[in-house]
Amino acid sequence: WEDVVFNNSQVTNSLLSNISSIALVVANSAFKRNIMLSNSGLERARGGAIIDNEDGLFASNNLANMNLSYLDLSGGNFSKVSFQKSIARGTIFKQAILKNSLFIDVDLRGSDFMGADLSGAEIRNSNLQGASFEKANFRDSILENLDFSRSSVANANFQDAKLQNVNGM
Repeated sequence: WEDVVFNNSQVTNSLLSNISSIALVVANSAFKRNIMLSNSGLERARGGAIIDNEDGLFASNNLANMNLSYLDLSGGNFSKVSFQKSIARGTIFKQAILKNSLFIDVDLRGSDFMGADLSGAEIRNSNLQGASFEKANFRDSILENLDFSRSSVANANFQDAKLQNVNGM
């Protein structure tokens, strides 16, 4: 094991998961807006984390500017949550409730929204490359400046959705 030293290092909008450290030195380093799950030895860095357990993740209504990559959020209720400018590459949102949520400038490459309820959501200027939206519900959603190329939208519901500058469907 080696010492982990954060000296004048800014750790912001990061996902720190399943990390164990025996020796951690934090000097003049800001830890802000991080998701820190299932870690040990990072207690001194925890002060700036806004989410440090899965309950906090599911209870938050502001996940903007966060790194949610590769998390499994299946079945979670994220109604009226802002994901603006977040990174959610490979994130699993299967059967998640995302009603009236906001996705603006979000990296959703390779994410799985199979069976998710995105009714009333706003999705704009986001990268959807390789994402799966099979059986997703987009009813009454606003979809703008999006490219669904190489994404799966089989059996998705787009009833009463407002689509503007949307390609690949």
